[in-house]
Amino acid sequence: MIQDQTRRKEAYIVMDAGGRIEEANAEAARLRRARDDLEQRVRERTAALEASNQQKDRLVEELRRANEAKDEFLGLLSHELRTSMTLIYGGVQAVRRMGDRIGTQEAASLMENVEQETDAMYRMIEDLLNLARLELGEQLTTEPVLVQHVIRRFARSFGESRPKQEIVVDVPDDLEPALAEATYVEQVLRNLMSNVEKYAPPESPVELRAARNGGTEILISVLDRGPGIPEEERDAVFERFYRSRQTPKRVRGMGMGLTVCKRLVEAQRGRIWLAPRDQGGLEVSFTLPVALNGLGN
Repeated sequence: MIQDQTRRKEAYIVMDAGGRIEEANAEAARLRRARDDLEQRVRERTAALEASNQQKDRLVEELRRANEAKDEFLGLLSHELRTSMTLIYGGVQAVRRMGDRIGTQEAASLMENVEQETDAMYRMIEDLLNLARLELGEQLTTEPVLVQHVIRRFARSFGESRPKQEIVVDVPDDLEPALAEATYVEQVLRNLMSNVEKYAPPESPVELRAARNGGTEILISVLDRGPGIPEEERDAVFERFYRSRQTPKRVRGMGMGLTVCKRLVEAQRGRIWLAPRDQGGLEVSFTLPVALNGLGN
């Protein structure tokens, strides 16, 4: 009897111990799950914080670069405006004060310089305003434009103010209308020709071409015999305020002309790019969509 009670007691103790072991194992498993879950949350939070810090660092770097670009822009703008105003003011003052003591040819040369600087200042302000409007999301209103007329009119006007510059125009009379804004097409041409003036030899001819490019585009090109642009810089030159390492210090400019060209062409649903020419020089080409059925946007 006593032995049976002892065995039952031992069995109970064993069963109780087993139950406690199972509970302990279950609790240990729960703690492990809780620990793993906590570690996972810590890893996720750490990763989120690291990503947030990286994003913050990127934003800080972007703001730093933007601030540097702003300072550089203001410096360039101040320099260009000051230079133009000095030349304009000096030319006018010289003619006014010494008009009776200088010859007609010298006075005409001074006034020609004044006219050129005034035109340069006007074009610079026009570029700035157009760039600002486009970057604020202003949409252009396009219409069918006969680019052969725009190109010839521009070449005639540009050539009249620069009689020593040879301009060769190669544009077919029967070219289909492009879907464009004539004023902006002319501004693109003017900016490209301004670059030609700065870099190409003055005695070398400049070619203006236009042709159908496949079924949906008009291709317009400006070709010169200047030094060209290194391959590694052919995309960078379209960035704001970028000036090639090969640009001589004597050449004035804000590095904005090609940026404006790119924005204007893209706003007219076109493309623009650079390519080297055989035997030296540069070909800058841009496209405009063909005005299908003569309709604008």
